[in-house]
Amino acid sequence: MNFGRSAWARSLALSALIVPMFTLISPPGPAHATGGSAIEPESWALVTSHHPHRAHYVPYEPTWDGDDDAVVGRTNQPRNITRAFFRVKVSSLAGKRVFRAGLSLGIRDGSDCGTQIEVWETTAIGPRTTWKRQPQWLRKLSTTTPQLICPSVLGISHSVTQAVQDAAARGDEYLTIGLRSADETVPGRRLYRTTSVTANPGPALVTVYNTAPDVPSELSVRSDCYGPAAGRHVRTATPTLRAAATDPDEVSSDEKLRVRFEWADAAGTKLGEAVTLEESSPHCVTVPAGQLTEGEAYTWRARTENRYRTEHPDGTGWLEDWDYSDWSSWQPEFTVDTTPPAQPLVSSTDFPQGRPGGRIGLPGTLTLSPNGSQDVASYAYSFSPGPAGSVTALDDGTAVLTYTPTLPFPVTLKVNGVDRAGNRSPVTSYVFRPTPAAPPTVSSAVYPPDAPGGGVGVPGEFVFGVNGVTDTTTFRYQLSGTPAQDVAVGDGGTATVTITPAKAGVNTLTVSSLNAAGTRLAGTTYTFTVNP
Repeated sequence: MNFGRSAWARSLALSALIVPMFTLISPPGPAHATGGSAIEPESWALVTSHHPHRAHYVPYEPTWDGDDDAVVGRTNQPRNITRAFFRVKVSSLAGKRVFRAGLSLGIRDGSDCGTQIEVWETTAIGPRTTWKRQPQWLRKLSTTTPQLICPSVLGISHSVTQAVQDAAARGDEYLTIGLRSADETVPGRRLYRTTSVTANPGPALVTVYNTAPDVPSELSVRSDCYGPAAGRHVRTATPTLRAAATDPDEVSSDEKLRVRFEWADAAGTKLGEAVTLEESSPHCVTVPAGQLTEGEAYTWRARTENRYRTEHPDGTGWLEDWDYSDWSSWQPEFTVDTTPPAQPLVSSTDFPQGRPGGRIGLPGTLTLSPNGSQDVASYAYSFSPGPAGSVTALDDGTAVLTYTPTLPFPVTLKVNGVDRAGNRSPVTSYVFRPTPAAPPTVSSAVYPPDAPGGGVGVPGEFVFGVNGVTDTTTFRYQLSGTPAQDVAVGDGGTATVTITPAKAGVNTLTVSSLNAAGTRLAGTTYTFTVNP
């Protein structure tokens, strides 16, 4: 609920104890789909027969001192009849289903609580409103005779339901309410407060209403309620239609919303409809089997439905009905496609199937083909060892994968074709065997491989070469019993290091070539003998 002033919010709970004694708040019953508001008047006016040409028009201000009363009724000494009018802006109620509405007014000490007051709808008031220039009294709305708590600083409700309902239906901006004694020949008057007192609110039009729910949002077609949204093609003949439901009055759990779905063929012929349960979230329905055909296109729409309850006019029970949002627009057509694509083909000149090909560290390509299927949108793939993922198909249905081997073992590529609806083809397995690069070369004049040389503690130079593997950037070498070390490839594809053996006899030097990614391309072992 949206209250015009903080005093209204503070006093709402207390007011609820008083207002039910009259006409605004209904007797206890189930709570469904209701909102409400308390709208303060924008102005009020008083007219008096004793001063028929005097205007008393007051634009509403929340800073009044509370001494200016709206007096309604008759006095004989002097003989005088007074009437009051309140002008309320009701444009915020346009289009709402108003259940109850009452002008809530506090009654000051000194009032004649037995005086019957008639509540009327009138034409507008203004600065020139006087007894002689009164608004037109259009229709009587109610007659109020408080039998309890009078006087009262709390608001006593004066029913104006019919006028507010009509104004909301027409979309009127303002409503003017007039008050006068039911019998102006009999003395007695009511002193209505025109401002708040302490924490108690001043005059207000208090309404209880229901607002039609919002048009459904987040509309999507899915294979099931919690699966991903599909595109223009769905891979089931029983798709799920999904939507989110909201309501402008949704300020508590009392709101009961459901969503109704309709679906039709591409020509607009309705095929069926279904409605969700009120407690659903999200709101989903599944099209029954047998209504949609493979390869055909369909459309659909949805609306939100909001249950409300209000008491029966004769007080014997409750009336229940529904308010509806507008229908959503017809959604873009979707086509039923439950047929998976054919098993894809894989070909590669870099990595021929079933035999050695390609080289560790050197990228190669593999081409994926749809094998006659016309609707392949992508391919799902996985290399073992290696990455997995998906690749979008080109217009001709093909796609190209790039793969860089890192190990000298057989590699298995598994591929599924995926069509626009998400159907997967049978899997294709493609096995190939990358080969190592040529091993690096190693040479040393001090420590040749075929004769003893040097000696313990005698340094010797060793020269490493890339051996035609031009993507080698680093050599990693390790003399047995010592830590591994790296050296960058220099100009000419070689690198020179100095090694000082620490033991006599046979020594083993292991050398590997690495590319810029750190992949080991190949390796070799160089054995030499150290003199004692």
